[in-house]
Amino acid sequence: MPCWQVNMVSVEFHAEHRQVLERAIDALGWTAKQIATGYIIDCKSVTPLEINLVTGQARVEQRQQSQLNQLKVAYSRQALKLAAKINGWQLQQKSNTTGHLIRSCL
Repeated sequence: MPCWQVNMVSVEFHAEHRQVLERAIDALGWTAKQIATGYIIDCKSVTPLEINLVTGQARVEQRQQSQLNQLKVAYSRQALKLAAKINGWQLQQKSNTTGHLIRSCL
């Protein structure tokens, strides 16, 4: 493969709520520029991530798959925090990728 060639991949990324996505981006310490179809996200790497909310696709360099995975985890965490807040539940984070939602029974 020539050294000037960059492999891009498109990955499913369904983010239904812009506010939750923006909170996830902030939680990672990244910045985002909103565009008509979604976001261009500066994740402090060479090439920004491009999230198209209309098609539910993320377009990234193949080597940036780990950053996209970090964003997916952060998005899920922020969605759970919002659901817990709305429903009056407690979120107990067990590890970086696991936790429990607890509902109090009276």
